Amino acid sequence: PLAPALSLVVPCYNEEEVLPEFHRRATAALEAIGLPFEIVYVNDGSRDGTLALMLGLAESDPRTAVVNLSRNFGKEIALTAGLDHARGS
Repeated sequence: PLAPALSLVVPCYNEEEVLPEFHRRATAALEAIGLPFEIVYVNDGSRDGTLALMLGLAESDPRTAVVNLSRNFGKEIALTAGLDHARGS
């Protein structure tokens, strides 16, 4: 696959209920732009099924990456971790 031109970094904390629909909508919007992209989800210590959903998305869509933090650090640290992982140009 092409290296991503765009990276969408998404910090998540207990987002199990909304993550599948968010992914569907974000992917559709990014595809409409027409540039190679990636979505980097950052699990910020979720205690629900968020991580499992993220890993499933990454397994089914190679444009999706997951960063898993060991505990809840807050959205600023989670965003920084995702930016460190992002490959978009």
